[in-house]
Amino acid sequence: MDVTVRAGFFEVDTPQDTVAEIQRLCATLARSRTPGALEVQHEGKTYGLANAKWDSGDDCLSGTIFRVRDRRLPSKLKGAVVQALNISADENLGEPASFAYSPRRKLALVEYNHNGPRHCALRAFLYHAGLSGPVNVTQRLRQDAAARLKKAKLVRKIEFGFTSAAINELAAVREAGGAIADTLDAMADVEGFSIHVTISMGREPGGLGEKARRILEALQNGGTSISTLKAGIKETDEHLTDLIDFLGSSDTVEFTCTEAGRELNHAECRRKLVFALKKHAAK
Repeated sequence: MDVTVRAGFFEVDTPQDTVAEIQRLCATLARSRTPGALEVQHEGKTYGLANAKWDSGDDCLSGTIFRVRDRRLPSKLKGAVVQALNISADENLGEPASFAYSPRRKLALVEYNHNGPRHCALRAFLYHAGLSGPVNVTQRLRQDAAARLKKAKLVRKIEFGFTSAAINELAAVREAGGAIADTLDAMADVEGFSIHVTISMGREPGGLGEKARRILEALQNGGTSISTLKAGIKETDEHLTDLIDFLGSSDTVEFTCTEAGRELNHAECRRKLVFALKKHAAK
C-alpha cells in the first residue's frame, strides 16, 4: 500500500562553523554504530538517530530520527478488547521522522510526523557530534511569502494557534517577554491544550512594531505543532491590509512511499528525501 509523505524544507545556518567542519560532524554521526551512541536529550525529550548515512559526493547526511516514548504508552486493541502493549521494561516506542541535510547547501528536508520529532532534533544531533557554535534551523517559505513579509512596511495583525507540543520550541517568543510570553510560561506544564491568539491594531493606525516580526520568525520554527500562522501586512501607507498564510506558504514537497508491514518504508523515504533535496537545490 502506498502512503503520502509530506516534508518541509528548513534553512540550517551555522555562522561560526565552516562547511568543512559541519561535513566532518555529519561523517562522525554516520560512523557511530555503538548502541546508545546516537541518543540525545533535548528540550526534556529523548531522541534516537538510526540508519545515518553520509554521502560526501552528494554532500548529504540522511537518517531517521525517533522521538522516544517511554511513558503514557498507547494500548493494543482487538475489537472492544483493550490490552497493554507487551514490551519489556528496557524497550520503548519510537515515533519516526526521516530527513536529508546538506551542509554546503545549508538546507534540510524533514518528514512531517505530527507525533514524531520536530526539526529542532537535527540541531541536537549536530551538538551531540561536537558542534561548538550556534545553529539556527528555520522553516523555508516559498519565495513569494518571504519576499512579501520582508517588503512589508507594517505588520498590522498576527494570528497563530498552537498545541502544547510547541511550548518548548517557542523559546524565542518566551524570551521576548510581554503578555504572550507570560501565557506560554503559564501553560508550559499543561498537556493536551490548544491556544489560538490574535493580536491586531484594529482600527488604530500604525503597526505592531519590530517585536511582531521577531515573534513571526520564532513561530515559523514551531513545526507541525503550529496549527495556524497568519499575518496582516501593509506594503505602503495607502495599501490595503493583505493576509499572508505562512503555513500555506511553507516550502514543502509530497511523495508516495510504500509500507513495510504496518510501518512506513523508512529506507525508501530517506532515498526520496535525498533526491528531492538535490532536485530542489539544483533549481
